[in-house]
This record gives sequence, structure tokens and C-alpha cells, in this order.
Amino acid sequence: MSFARIAITTGVIAVAGLAAAGVAGAVWLPGRDLREVSPATARGFVGRLADATGARVSVAGPITLRIFPMPELGLDDVLIGDDPQTAFAADQLSIGLGFGDLLGNGLTPRRVVLDGPRLALDEGPQAAAGPATPAAAAASFLIAGAPDLTIRNGILDLGLGGGRRVLLDGVEAESRALSGGGRELAGRVSAGGVPILVEMRLGSADREGVRAVAGRATLTAGGAAVTYDGRILPGGFDGDIDLRAGDAGVLAGLVSDVSGATTPPPVPFGLPLRLTGALRVDQDGARLTRGEMSLGDSRAEGELSWLPDGMAGGVTARIDFGRLDAGPWIEAASVPGAAAALLGALPASLDLSAASVATGMAAMPALSDLAVTLKRDPRTGGDVLMPAFSVESPAGATRLDAEGRVGQRAGGLGFDGIMTLEARSVSGLIAAFNGGEQPAVAPGRLGRMALRATAAFAPGGLGLTDLSGTFDGAEVSGGLSAAWGGPDDAWRLGGRVAFDRLNLDAYMTGRDAVADADRIALSGLPAHGGGRLRLEAGEAVWRGDAVRDVRVDVTFDDRMAEGVVRHADRAAATTPFLPRGAS
Repeated sequence: MSFARIAITTGVIAVAGLAAAGVAGAVWLPGRDLREVSPATARGFVGRLADATGARVSVAGPITLRIFPMPELGLDDVLIGDDPQTAFAADQLSIGLGFGDLLGNGLTPRRVVLDGPRLALDEGPQAAAGPATPAAAAASFLIAGAPDLTIRNGILDLGLGGGRRVLLDGVEAESRALSGGGRELAGRVSAGGVPILVEMRLGSADREGVRAVAGRATLTAGGAAVTYDGRILPGGFDGDIDLRAGDAGVLAGLVSDVSGATTPPPVPFGLPLRLTGALRVDQDGARLTRGEMSLGDSRAEGELSWLPDGMAGGVTARIDFGRLDAGPWIEAASVPGAAAALLGALPASLDLSAASVATGMAAMPALSDLAVTLKRDPRTGGDVLMPAFSVESPAGATRLDAEGRVGQRAGGLGFDGIMTLEARSVSGLIAAFNGGEQPAVAPGRLGRMALRATAAFAPGGLGLTDLSGTFDGAEVSGGLSAAWGGPDDAWRLGGRVAFDRLNLDAYMTGRDAVADADRIALSGLPAHGGGRLRLEAGEAVWRGDAVRDVRVDVTFDDRMAEGVVRHADRAAATTPFLPRGAS
């Protein structure tokens, strides 16, 4: 090579080296904006980021480029997306690049650091099949595309559907790719002021080529932890879930805080909870099958499903209890405001059953074979339809059936509809509510009962109209009303009940009962009683005589009941009859 060519080559290399050093030195200077040093280079990187994310990118702050020890692109006050309200924003975005990214036209993040990222998602969980907005797609590219990820002080405004939203703030996360494929993530987030710890480990894609990955994730908050173990699909999840909570009431409060509910559902405090089952979530909704639950002394199995377009979140549930300890629930439901919270927490459809029910109330007999169906209907004005309800009790071999509407009544839960009460032994049923003491009546009295009525029940009151059926072998009609409660726990009873046949003598045999002339008196009733009740009968036995057209007007006053017996005529002395059907 000639001396001239060597000199020319050396000069070109020197000039290029000096130019490169000058540019590098400029972009290395702290605080220097790449747009001031090389506007074309700055525009090129912003354009490549827009191409990679598929969304418009605007940068209000400085753009910096660091070459050593590894290339890194920094953007301050960045907005990705067309709509500022729904765009993906960050106070600072740092993207670790490969040396090939400096020379080529692509963008392959090696590491992403997000300071103060903010994103609002309005599509709700039903859009799990994929990002529905350019901002969501950009976030997915940056978060899932980089082998290493750091998030600091992030905010996610998440739409849950039906106008409901939840704000997740204080998002902190570290994620890295594993050498054998997959990824692990650890971090924390705050929802409704509740700190939640997150741990996740993902495997590589499955062999079926469905882009599903094996995953295990655990969320921990307030003494509760939920673990998911299974496949993570492009559209959702398919695996097993295990939820454990030391206190179900605390967990319900946390869920209410996270979801923004104004009043938590009336879940009892102090009961440990565990729920397991198979969970599948996709664009069509979510479904929990093979569910098993233990809550205190209660045990149940069942399933849950959620449809995006259904009422009340589209949740339907079937819960089958082997044993239901209803005592804590009854106590929790008595708290002011609990009725509204309970109705608000009910799913769109609920089928609940229990083989045995413990009420925790000394005056309440044991219950069995409970079956309830509840359905929401917007035409009921906030009430819940109850097309079916039945429960049985060994006390008097009793069964209660009902159908109607459940809703808020007088500050608590109430019912309007049809009720049917059947018992093979009224005497046994009364004894169950009276500490086992049998009522003082003639042998064979208070046997079978089968009554049907239109009922209106509210806390502190019960009204029965269109009453019909049989009582102790006699046909019955009429109506009753009862009220109880107040500062002195007073009670009142009123109404009119008509019998085709009535043996008054058979019910006036106890030491607390007195029949004198045309008057009756009964003592030993619960304190603070009051009211008036009329009994009528076409035929009756009164003081050993058969009489017709009987009317008994009874007045209740504290612990006493006094009545006046009137009748149309007195027949000749006859053998007192027994009510039809009495044994």
C-alpha cells in the first residue's frame, strides 16, 4: 500500500473516531437531552418504540441515551396511546438495549424500569383474551417482553364492569426471566388501603403450542392467602385455587375495601375459612368447580360461575352444606345495615342446601334438609325472588315451605309470599320452643297441622292472611298478626281464626287454665303481652256440652289471657266429640 493511501485511511479513521467520541461524550453528559444533541436519533428511537408497542408515543421530558456499560434509553414524562385519559403513562421509562438496537431499526428490550407508571383499563375482566386498547398493548409489550423488569410506585385503575372500579396503587415489582425458561415475579400493591403481597412463578409455554404457561401465584393480605396453581392462558386461567383466611370477617372487610363497597357483607368474625377448587377463566367468564369450603364448623361443597353480561356481576352459585352452623350468621345479620349488605352481596342466582342446620339459639329447635333458591329480578325493586324454600325439624316432625320475595323490611330482612307449615305433632313443636315442656292439654290433642297462608314477615312482626288448612283435625281459616320486640321485649297477638269444629274443653285442662261460666282464663304466658284474638267455630264442645256458632273473644294482658265465650244455642247433654282426625 502506498504512503498516500495509508495516510488517507488513517485520517478517515481518526476523523470518525473523533466524531464518535464527540457524540458519545455529548449523550453521556448528565441531563443532556438527546433531542438537543441528535434530533434525528431521538426521533428514530421514539418511532421504533411506537412501532414496537403499536401506539402513538409522546415524550414531554428529556430523552437520554447511555452507551456503557450497556446501552440504555431513558424517556421522562412519557405517554403511550392516543387518548390522554386512557394512555399508558410513566414519569420515567428506562429501556435496556442491545448493541444491535443502536445500529438496526428494531427495539428489543433487555431490561425495563418503570417509575410512576399509570394505566386505566375500562374493559373489565371479560377482556382477558387480550389487550383491548393500544395503551394496554403497550404495557403488555414493556412488562411481558423484557427479561428483567422493575416497577416503582405504579398505579392501575381497573374497571370491573357494571360501573365498578378498583384503584391499585403503590405497585412495586421485580421480575426476571429464568434460565430454563419462564419468569418469576415478586412485589406488592395497595388496593383500598389494603397492602397485598404478590409472588408468581411462570414456566415456559406448553408443548401444545397454545401459548399457555404453567404458573403458580400467591396473593397475601390481612392474614389471608390465595394460591393459584395451573396453566395461564392468553385468555385467562385453568388450574386449582386454594384460599385460606384466619378470619372470614376480616377477609370480607378487606374484599369490600378493595372493591370499594360501602358496606361489607355480614360475614361472621372469628371463623377460619378455607376454599379450594378448580378455576377456569376465559373471555366467556369464570367458573369454579369441585369447590370445597370449610368455615368454622360448617362444611360445604359446590360451584360458582360468572358471566360478564349477567345481572349482579352474572354470578351464579350452588352451595351444598353437610352441616351449616347458622348461629354466627344470624348474629352477624342482626347488625344495623346488615340486611342491605347481605342483599347486595347475593349473586344473581343462588341454590343453597344443608343436611343439618345448627341455629345456636336455645329456643330454636334443630333444623335439617334446608333448601333455598334465590334469584335477582330487576322488576322487584331491590327485592330478591325466592321461588323455593323448605326446611324441616325433628321437633314435631315439622316442615316449612315458602315462595315469594325477600328484601329489606323495617331495617332488616323480610319476606312476602306464601308459606306452608306442616307438623305431625303440634304438641312436640310447642315443646321444642318451650324448653321441652309439653303443653297442658287433653291426651291426643295438638296432633297434626297443615296450614297455608299469605305471609308478610319483617323484623319484629308477622302477618298471615288467607289462612287455610287443618289444625288438630279441624278445618281452619282466617288471619293472624303478631308483633314483638321493643325496649321491654313486648309482644302482641291479634286476628281472627275460624274452625269448623273446636273442642274447647280439651285445651283447658292445665292448672293454669280456668273455665268458669262463659269465661276462660289462661295464666303463665310470656311477660309483656297484649292484643286481641277472636276464635270462631261452627260446632264446639264447651263445658261438656255440644254447642253451635261459638265465638270466643280473647284479650291478652301481660302474662294473662282472658276470654268471653258466646254461642247461639246449647244442645242436650251429649258425649263430647273429638275433632275429626284426632287420635
